[in-house]
Amino acid sequence: MLAIRIHYLSGNCYAAAYHDRTIPEWPPHPARLFSALMAACFETGMGEPGLAALRWLERQGAPHLAAGNISERPPYKVPVPVNDPENVNRKQRSNPKTEAALARLLPEYRDKQMRSFPCAVPEVPDVWLIWPAAQPDVAIRQALEAMAVNVVYLGNSRSLVAVALDDNPPVPALIPADDGAQVLRVVAPGRVDELIQRYELGLRPTPGLYQRYAGSVDVPTSPLPSGEFADLIVLRQTGGPSLSLPHSLGLIEAVRRAVLALAGDAAPAALHGHGEHRHVAWAPLPMVGSPHADGHLLGVGLALPQALERAQRRQILQAVARLVEVRLPDGRSYHLAPAGTEERRYNLRPATWTHPNPIWTTVTPLILPHYPKAKRGAEAIIAETCRHSGLPPPVEVAIHPYGRLTGTPLSSQFRTVRPGHLQRPWTHATVRFAEPVQGPMILGAGRYFGMGLCRALPEKSISHAA
Repeated sequence: MLAIRIHYLSGNCYAAAYHDRTIPEWPPHPARLFSALMAACFETGMGEPGLAALRWLERQGAPHLAAGNISERPPYKVPVPVNDPENVNRKQRSNPKTEAALARLLPEYRDKQMRSFPCAVPEVPDVWLIWPAAQPDVAIRQALEAMAVNVVYLGNSRSLVAVALDDNPPVPALIPADDGAQVLRVVAPGRVDELIQRYELGLRPTPGLYQRYAGSVDVPTSPLPSGEFADLIVLRQTGGPSLSLPHSLGLIEAVRRAVLALAGDAAPAALHGHGEHRHVAWAPLPMVGSPHADGHLLGVGLALPQALERAQRRQILQAVARLVEVRLPDGRSYHLAPAGTEERRYNLRPATWTHPNPIWTTVTPLILPHYPKAKRGAEAIIAETCRHSGLPPPVEVAIHPYGRLTGTPLSSQFRTVRPGHLQRPWTHATVRFAEPVQGPMILGAGRYFGMGLCRALPEKSISHAA
């Protein structure tokens, strides 16, 4: 048996369906993974051993798939350069006469058009491709392992993944069957040579063969509503002092300064937050919601805004990836690293903060943009805050001095004022929407610095939520 596991690091899968670019592809088609493995083979210079392993894999037939159901996030739209506007193939590009045309191939000089990138949010951020009868020898297995670990995204570059061979896959949900209802793109013998030939000709790859599958993986037909933020990148604490949630503002400010320093003068607007741009939000990730939770910090989350341009996203992630140590206001060092794919702590999993739910409650107090008045109470202001963040109007809002999740401190215990800023009213709150809403959800005036961070509650009336 051979099984390959795909783990979506941010909990989101950005990939368009082959027949309709407005809807997400789920589960990821075997042909898509095969192309990613082949790209990794060439990028790492594996040469003939890697190609031999891929030629072996293309002869193993259509795999079984283990994948869960998904919800769908509204697609984000960004202007992107038009690919190959002059239709210059690779042989022509080696001709000096085409030098002027080549200048126009650079992204900054190309015409741009709006592109829509659909997003699937799986209940479980893992997919397995399983070949039950495959028996790779040691050399082929080692080559496949080397290619797998070098696949960093699948589909759109926002779909960050960790790929690895897995000897203990779950029971598959989709099995090849001539009378199946779902169609996936697969590979067949000759795929490696076809991809090489089309690359040399400057042509896009063909979709591959179409294979029917029997089984059940629920793909929704309409996207769920979501707010200002699209993804959550998680950094776990690896060293330094244990910090409590009420004093997380100092940590958030220190982390932001450290990442800005790593990004340097080229820091994108989405990171430094100047001007009228949507920008990232930093959030403390505490131990809350379990029977013995005490609210101590486990790490930090970075919420990326909707419709973030690819170049800015890459700059931000590159700066975050270099973050190792943060100097706290009292001089102590706090160490961080990206959360691994096998993270066992529930509050360090992106899906904990992003999975769709109709009821959300604050973990850090929500700072109101202005003081309530007799005719416009805090509940109405919070409802307006939801709409301002792009969320649908809530059907119920409750305010309370305490957190509804175990381990969440009283709102009065929090430091909520940054140096040089005015004090505003703040409170814990719980909101209920008419339908499930996609996270991450961070609301209020202090949302970019960790205030107003929400987590989902079980589906019940908020007046009885515990």
